[in-house]
Amino acid sequence: RLIDAHIAPQQSNLRVTDVLRGISTTATLQWETDVYTESVVHFGVENLSTVARGRQLARRHAQVLLGLQGEVEYQYQVVSRDIFGNEVKSEIKTFSTEKSFWQQDSGYSEASGFEAEIELEWELKRVEDDILLLIEADRPVSISLGKEKVAQNQVARERKVVTADNNSHPILKSRFDTNITVCKTCHQDLQEEYSHPIKVKAKQGMLIPAEYPVLTDGTLSCMTCHDSHASDHS
Repeated sequence: RLIDAHIAPQQSNLRVTDVLRGISTTATLQWETDVYTESVVHFGVENLSTVARGRQLARRHAQVLLGLQGEVEYQYQVVSRDIFGNEVKSEIKTFSTEKSFWQQDSGYSEASGFEAEIELEWELKRVEDDILLLIEADRPVSISLGKEKVAQNQVARERKVVTADNNSHPILKSRFDTNITVCKTCHQDLQEEYSHPIKVKAKQGMLIPAEYPVLTDGTLSCMTCHDSHASDHS
């Protein structure tokens, strides 16, 4: 059973592991905490007004900062908070987007949680017209609900067309079809995160022409720039 000791978490090994410059500039921060925490990164050029949140409880953390400007110096501060609300703030540090770099031996690319398998007990109950899901875990967990990936892939498999070279390809029209998930079903060998960014929104005030389709919330997807039935790398 977890007990609130009213002690702030401790951070260590906070560093910038990469700066990638392309269509958009991004940077990745990594750090560790002595207990499981969620984290918030405050960053900016002249102030810390921009916020990036990592809500996964973990002891090893990574946070990607999106939509950065090139050739400027950023300052940042990481706030780590445990499940009881105890928090710690790092000192304000800086990094430059003047050029790209990447630490290949950084060790991990995303927040990693418990290594041991989580023990869960769950029960479904009906409350009038709603369904109540009761979950008990042996440690702090975060829960995400949605369709199973298998079901999504089945939808993609059932909706096919035949291209000029007699290769079948999913029809890309719906909001699900125009995001990166369906593209990865066929293009798993492409490392899009190191070629150009996706899942980003246009800067405030920027007008996207109608011939460049975006998702309903304005997010750019693969299909914003790429023709799904053109060559391998159109």
